[in-house]
Amino acid sequence: MYSCGPSSSESQNELV
Repeated sequence: MYSCGPSSSESQNELV
């Protein structure tokens, strides 16, 4: 999974 957010913690919320 790739993080699309500014923080790595949001990597699970936003996917590319």
